[in-house]
Amino acid sequence: MVKNILLMLLILSSLSIGNVTAQAAQNDAGSGADAPDNSDTLLPIQLNKTYSGIVGSTLSNAEGNGDYDDYFAFNITEGYLFVTINVTDASEYFWLNFAIEQNGHSVGADSLNEQMLSNNFTIPIISNGTAFFHIDTFSEFVSYNFSVSWFFGEYSQNDAESGEDAGFYNPVTVQLNSTYYGTIGLGHVDVFGEEDINDVFQVSLPSEGYLHVSIVFNGTTPSSLVYIESIDYSLIYSKNGKEGENNFNAPIGDAGTYLLDIFELVGKNVSYQFTLTFTEQSLPKQNDAGSGDDANNDGDVSIQPNGIYQGTIGLGWINEMNLVDFTDTYSFSVSEPGILNLNLTIISTEDLTPFVTIDVFQGSVAISSNILEFGGFGNSFKDNVNIDAGNYYVQINTNSENTTYELGVQFIPDNPTTNITTSENSISSNISNNTFSTTTANQSTANDTSVQSSSSSVSESPFPPLMLVVLILIFILPKLSQYKFNQK
Repeated sequence: MVKNILLMLLILSSLSIGNVTAQAAQNDAGSGADAPDNSDTLLPIQLNKTYSGIVGSTLSNAEGNGDYDDYFAFNITEGYLFVTINVTDASEYFWLNFAIEQNGHSVGADSLNEQMLSNNFTIPIISNGTAFFHIDTFSEFVSYNFSVSWFFGEYSQNDAESGEDAGFYNPVTVQLNSTYYGTIGLGHVDVFGEEDINDVFQVSLPSEGYLHVSIVFNGTTPSSLVYIESIDYSLIYSKNGKEGENNFNAPIGDAGTYLLDIFELVGKNVSYQFTLTFTEQSLPKQNDAGSGDDANNDGDVSIQPNGIYQGTIGLGWINEMNLVDFTDTYSFSVSEPGILNLNLTIISTEDLTPFVTIDVFQGSVAISSNILEFGGFGNSFKDNVNIDAGNYYVQINTNSENTTYELGVQFIPDNPTTNITTSENSISSNISNNTFSTTTANQSTANDTSVQSSSSSVSESPFPPLMLVVLILIFILPKLSQYKFNQK
């Protein structure tokens, strides 16, 4: 009986393997073989005709490896392409990417999954030559059909009335207090014929203050990122753009030329309009750990290893370089080994779920790293790390907006010779909503607090008698049964 069962399993296994081998004998686009995995080898197709193929990790390509890519080649002239694709069969969960590529870059790309089995898009072609329809997946199996159709048309962009695309290499100059229009996303291409995912505009600002951005996105599933940057593309402020109207204020530290940098990641045929206005105003000063300044990346702000310190960080604040303040770094020293206790508390933030990291460095080496997601999990975090005598840095990072935190630090020597006390006066920074309202330095005082450390004892016997019985039942008896089964 046992031999019969084993024989049946072997037959079923052979049938399964045979099925995969049979699938590997592919006929992509009627070629009698697998379509090439790259654009070095051409499998020509005709426009305005429907083709089919299969792809996936359970299939084999010409080299006997997994079939993750299919490339189809065709000749094209200036005009428009209409691309349609359907999934006819697939593994339960799958993801299929498809793109039109020309001259080594993507002209337009999209994807399919088990929630969306059909898709299409129209894209402009601005140069003649060979193009490719590229399909790729890491899923087990996907069967598809597609067609690529051409029709005549002339294409041009007119971002901010420039007569061209506003791109990374050619930012379009705009003025304050005027409304401008642009297009971006799948269905548009830049000056190189590549899918237009980035539009850049430049504007001159007269002084320190706030740049107010009002931008409206329309189209199919726009998902935009909007950046305010220095002229060398260093970040000052960012915002996720949604469909409809978006408004935000970016702090500007000095007069100069600044960039409005727009990225569109997944939207189709997205149009937008924007207006830039400016308010001259002194920005609120930071006072990290009572320093009267920002705790910069160099660790110029020194703290005692026993105290409570307050700081501000994140989008809406700028550092001494007039760029976004993503990082606060504090330096301290200890003269003997011991335990460093840390307590980080978010006092206020404009993000529902702020994301913060805190690291302890000795030189350039991180000796403790923690990623903290607050919000639904509370607003404070405690940790401890063993350190030797030496110089150290505590570094806090976040891209959450207008975040005020409190950092508690306590060092307990391994062999204390003096009483360790926490500074009676906590050092705080300005707490500001960082809007157009005038802010006042607010130095707070907190009572002496300490961070408790805990220890636990370990039983001499790792497995009590009852646990040994359970382990025997779980692990040893099945092995004995298996041995008897094999003997039969």
